[in-house]
Amino acid sequence: MRASALGRSAGAGRIGAIVGPVVTGALVTAGVAFPWGFSVFAAVGVLGSLGMTTTRIRRAVGAGR
Repeated sequence: MRASALGRSAGAGRIGAIVGPVVTGALVTAGVAFPWGFSVFAAVGVLGSLGMTTTRIRRAVGAGR
């Protein structure tokens, strides 16, 4: 389970590393980088925090002994 979580988080980071500069370049090219750049990346942060707060934590049987 830990390896799966590590793989997913690494994959999400790599997707962000690819998509982030592409989105930024598109916003700069369109001339709306200043007002919309912050909003786009803040929305991604809000979605990530909502995902983290709505995720339930499952504990294994016998954990914490």
